[in-house]
Amino acid sequence: MRYAHASRAADKPLSRADILFKVELALARMENGDYGYCAICRSEIPIEELETDPSTVSCQTCRRSDN
Repeated sequence: MRYAHASRAADKPLSRADILFKVELALARMENGDYGYCAICRSEIPIEELETDPSTVSCQTCRRSDN
């Protein structure tokens, strides 16, 4: 299983440790009530983005401005 942003498409596959870290981070965000909200601007992350990458912590707008 590999979840990554489109910008990671050329990168090597995520290691198991990286995947586990991302899953644990997502679970912690769920427990805190932060899951599904951008960690930067606090806007709701669309479900389509979460389905593509369940471990995402920022919205497309913030990811674009970060690059």
